[in-house]
Formats: sequence, structure tokens, C-alpha cells
Amino acid sequence: MKETPRVATVAANSFCELLVLRKADFEELLVKSPQLKEEIEKLQGPAIILTD
Repeated sequence: MKETPRVATVAANSFCELLVLRKADFEELLVKSPQLKEEIEKLQGPAIILTD
């Protein structure tokens, strides 16, 4: 994955429970699951910005 900072603003329409995935754990997950890594890499194409 790219070593660039991520910045985003999000708003939830209802209650959300959020989880934190540390970088080291994420990288380990990608090593153990090549198919997941491939799917995530597909999503890294051109960014789509949705606005109201």
C-alpha cells in the first residue's frame, strides 16, 4: 500500500461503532490474505468524491 497520509471527513447518519486496525496488523492481514490485498488495491484507483 502507498505510504501517503490519509485525510478524510465523514459523517454518519446513525450510530456507528468504529474499530482501529493498526498498520502492522493490517500489513500482516494483507500478507496472509493475498485475495483481500488484490481487492483493496482495485479500490485504490482514481478517487471519487461524493458531495451533496
